[in-house]
Amino acid sequence: MGKDESGDTRAGQLDAEPAQGSFSGHAPLAARASCPTHEQISSLDPSVLQAYLGRRRWFASKDQELGVVRVAAYACVHEAGFAFAEVEVGSPKGVERYFLPLAVVSDVDEIPEATRDMAVARIKRQNEDAHLIDAFAIPGFARGVLAMLKDRTVLTTENLGEFRFAPTDHIDAADFTEGTRPRIRWLSAEQSNSSLVIDEKVVLKLVRRLIGGIHPEAEMTRYLTARGYANAGPLFGEVVRLDSDGVQHTLCILQGFIPNEGDAWDCALRWLRRAMQDAPSVGSAPGRRDPDNDAQNSIDGYRELAAILGRRLGELHIVLASPTGEDAFSPRMATADEVHSWTNGAVDLISTALDILAGRLDTLNDADRARAQSLLERRPVVLAHTQTLVSEDAHALCFRIHGDFHLGQVLIAQGDAYLIDFEGEPARPLKERRKKASPLRDVAGLLRSLRYASATVLAERGSQPERAGNSTAELVEDFYSQAEAAFLSAYRHALGIAHLKVTGDEGTFEALLQLFLLEKAAYEVCYEAANRPSWIGVPLRGLSELAEQGLAKP
Repeated sequence: MGKDESGDTRAGQLDAEPAQGSFSGHAPLAARASCPTHEQISSLDPSVLQAYLGRRRWFASKDQELGVVRVAAYACVHEAGFAFAEVEVGSPKGVERYFLPLAVVSDVDEIPEATRDMAVARIKRQNEDAHLIDAFAIPGFARGVLAMLKDRTVLTTENLGEFRFAPTDHIDAADFTEGTRPRIRWLSAEQSNSSLVIDEKVVLKLVRRLIGGIHPEAEMTRYLTARGYANAGPLFGEVVRLDSDGVQHTLCILQGFIPNEGDAWDCALRWLRRAMQDAPSVGSAPGRRDPDNDAQNSIDGYRELAAILGRRLGELHIVLASPTGEDAFSPRMATADEVHSWTNGAVDLISTALDILAGRLDTLNDADRARAQSLLERRPVVLAHTQTLVSEDAHALCFRIHGDFHLGQVLIAQGDAYLIDFEGEPARPLKERRKKASPLRDVAGLLRSLRYASATVLAERGSQPERAGNSTAELVEDFYSQAEAAFLSAYRHALGIAHLKVTGDEGTFEALLQLFLLEKAAYEVCYEAANRPSWIGVPLRGLSELAEQGLAKP
């Protein structure tokens, strides 16, 4: 059989079958939805499916010229009224596979208003018009998955392997709404995955991009739950598909819901905006504390937020650095090859960022153009400095880390901080996201996020007049400096209480943190150039300042 454009040798085939298992079934779950038939799926126009994928934020290949787009396989769960389906997409990057549960409803009015954009196509059901939908859009899907997790269901199929619903003890202790109809609330912030809240007790996350292997979020959350880390939602369960080779593909993750007042990003912006609003009374002496000063009180709130983040991150790292018999989490010292790869990775990213800046000089404002030109003129010196920043025989502790830590990955609740989204950077391979690394990568990520918060507020007030004795930029810089100091102090204090040293000496701590900050700023230049060109000045200023600081040191 010849290959199609995606390189798949099974072009035109559709693996479809009912799932067999121990799910007890609940009729109300399927009252208004049903499984799609083989004919309904096999006749689906690929262009319609492609159009739907193109509207979803979790679809990674929007900017690619696609080959074959098709439902490659599905398994019906008739009792719950939906099918577990997987969509295969051929692109220049290779073949990608996505989790797209499907259901059929008679009318879009049967879909909750919050998710009506999840209708995939118009189809026929028993000679009547109907709609094929992303089953995530209907309450029956979440209720069905929850019921199967509580039942510890195992569904077997001939071609798709085995679906395992693996709960933890937390699910047995949960007091969900009586009966089979717990309340469902869809979260609007769709990112690389899709999430909803059940009964305000748990969050069900669909892992849309399917990659074979252990999923870091489920793995990390399970580990932290078992060790009693209190500032992350506990794991309630995981749904995985085991293929014929025994390789697992995580489809859903069920975690404890944390009632909250928003994430740390929004909280940081509120404190900064409030401080800027009251800034006329700050005077001309940044850093001088006046307890009756509204602006200073806001700065104190911002500094306290940063300190809480530092303390909770430190406590996370203490748990992850603790001795354990699990190889995947056992801490160790970094090898010389690893330290060398960290350095080379930073140098490569900085070089790429400088190439991008060289091609965009005409698009920058005068101040940013001057910064970029200065960096480009000193390119050999900057790269050489980065190359020698950290000694290859440096003593640096390696263990599992958050991997994508920023203000948006923290929820604020009752004056405390709770960490979420332990999957690492979604664009990286699973194996890479599960690697042990220096915890200072997480530290650098949060510091750069604080910089972005400052830049956001500065951009909002860029057209407003100078404040009494201090420019807006000077005030925001002072706010950042205080938050940075509070975060680092609290982080170091938490490690000190546990007698945890993540580097052999202070010099290595500072050098590694500088390396990861440079790498992060360079990555941000590349990201903004591709996605938000008007924001490229933010990481450019960070890269320039970090380079200046490094070169100024003896």
